[in-house]
Amino acid sequence: QLSSKYGNYQTRKERVRRRERSIMSTTPQWIMIGGEGPESYNQHSSYQRALLEAAKEKMNDAISAKLNLNLITDSFTIVDFGCASGPNTFVAVQNIIDAVEDKYRIETGQNPADNIEFQVFFNDYSNNDFNTL
Repeated sequence: QLSSKYGNYQTRKERVRRRERSIMSTTPQWIMIGGEGPESYNQHSSYQRALLEAAKEKMNDAISAKLNLNLITDSFTIVDFGCASGPNTFVAVQNIIDAVEDKYRIETGQNPADNIEFQVFFNDYSNNDFNTL
């Protein structure tokens, strides 16, 4: 009887997987063109860049108010889900690093470069050209 239940579970699990594959195959995936060409994401992302700059102060305030430095050991990890393939992702990540370093300097009086290693992971559609990051 256990194998019967297990078999039903496997069948249900496979149905879910088939459905997910079907959805993903019909869902449009907007691939960002890397590089500097006229159709590249870099040439058409000034609005996103302006939003990053507009949000910078609020993000700095949030990190200053909420980040608990006692939870940082020797590394600080940043993950950018949806980074596309343009330079805006570096602006976003650099803003976070700067805010963390500022808070660290103010609260400890130490140089964060001597004490914190930043690890950054970029993630987006696998079809994007990450070689241009």
